[in-house]
Amino acid sequence: MVTKDVQVGPLEVAIPTPFEVLNRMPDDPSDLLTLGCSTNQAMCLLRLQAIPAEYAMPVGNPGAVVDGVHGALEEDQGLISVGTATTKKGRQAVWSIVKTVGTGSPAPATADMEAEDAADVASAFPAGDPAAIDVDGLEHTAAMQGRLPRGAVQYCLTLHIYFKERVLGATMFADEAGVTGMRAATVHEYAVQKGMLSGNDDPAWSRDPYDASFTKGVPMNMSEMEQFDRAFPNHPLSIERATLHIMLQNN
Repeated sequence: MVTKDVQVGPLEVAIPTPFEVLNRMPDDPSDLLTLGCSTNQAMCLLRLQAIPAEYAMPVGNPGAVVDGVHGALEEDQGLISVGTATTKKGRQAVWSIVKTVGTGSPAPATADMEAEDAADVASAFPAGDPAAIDVDGLEHTAAMQGRLPRGAVQYCLTLHIYFKERVLGATMFADEAGVTGMRAATVHEYAVQKGMLSGNDDPAWSRDPYDASFTKGVPMNMSEMEQFDRAFPNHPLSIERATLHIMLQNN
C-alpha cells in the first residue's frame, strides 16, 4: 500500500501515491491543496485544507451527521454512508459520502472505452490503480460546477481527521467517466438472477442506508454497497472508499 506525504498548512498528511498536485486556480485559498488522479472509469479530485475544529463534523455522533446530511440533500442527491473511526495513529475521524446524479447533456459513448484498462499502473489502491491526471489539461473546478452528463454519478467524500494542531478537511469528488452505469446494470442483473430482486421495479433496489422511510432525492442503490467494490476497482465509488481506508490507515 504505497502512500506519500504532502504538507497541508501545519499538517503532514499521507495520501495515495496516484494523486498529483494540480495547478492552483486564482480564487483558491492559500492553504488549499488540490490533487487529482483518474482511471478509464473515474475522474477524481482531492481537496485538502487545515480547518478549525469548530468547522468540522462532530466525532462520536454519527446520528447527528446523518441528520445533517439528510437535511442538506437536494433532489438529485443521495446518502451513501456516514462513519466514525480512530485512525491507526490514534486520531479521531468522521466522514460522509454523498452521490449526485448528473442532469446535463448525455455523455457520448465510444466503442473502445471499456477496452481500456488502468490495472497496469502501480498499485497503491487494492486493484486497478488510478493514473495521474494530465495536470495542464484539467480544469479542476469542473467537477464542482454541475457539469455531470445526464445519468452519470459523482460521489463526494467529506473526511475530517482531528490532528493536534488543526482538523484535516478532505473533500474528494469522484465522477463517473467513459461508459457510465455499468456497475449498476451488472449488479442489478446479478441481483435478479440470484433472487435478491424480483425485477426492475423492486423497491429493494434502492433505499436510504440509515432510514428506509427517508425517500427524498436519489437513495443509495444495491450496486453501491461496499461488497461490490472489489468487482469494480476502477469505479469512482470504489476508488473513493479505497482512498478513505488508506488515509485512515496512514494518518
